[in-house]
Amino acid sequence: MYIRFKIPFLKFKLIECVFDWDLLCIILGYTSVAAIAAFNAVTRIDDFVIIVQQNIGRGITGFMAQNKGKGNFISIRKVFLVGVKLEVIYSLVLMGLIFVFAEELMILFMGRGELQVVEAGVQYLILMAFLYYFPD
Repeated sequence: MYIRFKIPFLKFKLIECVFDWDLLCIILGYTSVAAIAAFNAVTRIDDFVIIVQQNIGRGITGFMAQNKGKGNFISIRKVFLVGVKLEVIYSLVLMGLIFVFAEELMILFMGRGELQVVEAGVQYLILMAFLYYFPD
């Protein structure tokens, strides 16, 4: 509602919303059952990684808010730096583990019989591992 009344140039008009049927057909043409199954398995692993990152951020935010209420800005900086270090260390460790054990993680969720799904999932999981360094 705020954008609608206070920032009118950000308000979408119905005429601006276009559904591109050609793009949908291209996307669906490249999507196979194996790719969809791999995506579902990778999102399970992805959720595990991202939930911890988000909770590190939430915990650090609580400490920073308490220190801001006290007017203790030196502690805010210290807590922020600890949070950044935790995020970086966690992200790098998980990124390394996923690079090393990507196939095993996919087999854990899909089983050994689904080779096509495991291959697609490993490719996608390794790609996603780079993004874990940039949490939400």
